[in-house]
Amino acid sequence: MNLWILAILAVPVINEVMSNPKGQESGSLSPGDRNEFIEIYNSGDDTLDLSGFKIRDNQEEDTLLAFPDEIKNYFPEVVCDTRIPPGGYALILDREYLEQGENYIPYQIPAGTSVLTTGDTDIGNGLSSKDTIYLISPDGTAISTYGLGEGLPLNPPDGVSVERRVINEGDFIGNWAFSRSSTGCTPGYKNSISREIDIVLDSAWVERIGDGEFRIYLDVINGGLNPINNFSVTYDIFGEVERNIDVYIPPDGSLKVDFEVNDVPPGYYRVDLMLRTSGDEDTLNQKKSIDFLWDVTILVINEIMYNAENEWIELYNASDTSISLRGFRVGDMSGAVSNAMEEDFVIQAHDYAVISGDSLAARNSVILPGFPVLNNREETIYLYTPFGFVMDSVHYFSKWGGDNGISLERLSPYLPSNSPSNWASSKCGSTPGERNSVRVDFIRSKDILSLSTKVLAPRRGRDKMVVAYNIPQAPATINLKVYRIDGKLTKTLLYNFYSTTGRGEIIWDGKSEAGKLEEGIYIIVLKAVTRNGRIYKTKKVIAIAL
Repeated sequence: MNLWILAILAVPVINEVMSNPKGQESGSLSPGDRNEFIEIYNSGDDTLDLSGFKIRDNQEEDTLLAFPDEIKNYFPEVVCDTRIPPGGYALILDREYLEQGENYIPYQIPAGTSVLTTGDTDIGNGLSSKDTIYLISPDGTAISTYGLGEGLPLNPPDGVSVERRVINEGDFIGNWAFSRSSTGCTPGYKNSISREIDIVLDSAWVERIGDGEFRIYLDVINGGLNPINNFSVTYDIFGEVERNIDVYIPPDGSLKVDFEVNDVPPGYYRVDLMLRTSGDEDTLNQKKSIDFLWDVTILVINEIMYNAENEWIELYNASDTSISLRGFRVGDMSGAVSNAMEEDFVIQAHDYAVISGDSLAARNSVILPGFPVLNNREETIYLYTPFGFVMDSVHYFSKWGGDNGISLERLSPYLPSNSPSNWASSKCGSTPGERNSVRVDFIRSKDILSLSTKVLAPRRGRDKMVVAYNIPQAPATINLKVYRIDGKLTKTLLYNFYSTTGRGEIIWDGKSEAGKLEEGIYIIVLKAVTRNGRIYKTKKVIAIAL
């Protein structure tokens, strides 16, 4: 009798429905079936026992049972019981939720949540976005529903639940919405659309409006039940700046905010953005970070497979920070330009990405729709930033290297992109997503003259070297020559070269002016004369071993 009275006084409400879990829908133990759930909320003042209650979709009706204790191996503080305390949540899970498979146990269930399941392996007949759902009491009364109102049920995106906005309001279109949680759902937690005050930074992007001048745009949503009268935007580029905005945004209303940032020097920037308003109940949906590049090259074209059934290019991130490829494009000399990269594919610092028009069995590969067809004899490849700048370009010829099924590899990402001496055929066919087989490593030194190696040994795979100069004063006129140990000039690398920066690198393959490669000891001599007449001279010794 007491339980029957409690069931009458306490009101269970269908509060959240996950009918479209992330992942494929079909197949044995597919995540689209295994990870469905229904959340029940006890809106009464007394404990509610769901023993004898049933859940029904459009086709089947299932009795509710306590979930097996096995789930406590993963969530020790949940309650495997049909009783829900006042103001508490019950989560109805598919009986196969703990089975191994894609997207395994994706939900973090909070302590104190009552965890239930059904009498067979599915919730109803397997939930779909077209199902109306009923919570039925032991006497056959539908206590709560989802999907009866006009315009319902909703069709949520993959991995996103449908949440009830106001507990004590009915089953109508205005009281249901897709979850705004960053995880796509809130099982066992207060619904993301049910906060009294909740300002949401929905999206953010940047546009260039001039040299060093940018405008940042924000889409702001009032996700709470009460209006917002003011908020602040904080952003950090060169230091934290806060802008206060007095404006009325009604519940479910939106606002577009924009502001200018000027005098931005060339570089790569990550702008951290945050919204703040008094009393906000969800601080996880107020933040965004956007990346942008301005007149600087930190991604380089590092390898080109121009003569193969599936053509591709490899990019190398030469910086010390990760970079998103979202918005980048690839073009060729015919004027063809690919679609913008829609995927938020991130290249880690000093790592690679392989871009092609079709799937490729390579590490860090990504498909770019509209990837241009590359010419075999001669081609120019352009890498465009989201702002339309050319970050890097390579105008290659077949005589540089590469062949049918053999890629053209870059020796050093830090040397000029259009220098023929910086490219060669891959020694092992190709190296997509990996270190190039012909790569020459070089660590820049403060010395006036630096060499990447002291020995050239072509038969041992060391057939090229980097010769770098770093003149303390610039501009300077530079001569860089190679002599045999007997003093005979064998190669002129630079002759009266005028350098405005005093810094640069050259790749040398050890060959003389006549194209010969001779074993022996050689001396590389540098002489630089600055504009005011100061002279810098130095030399380095190397060996060539055949």
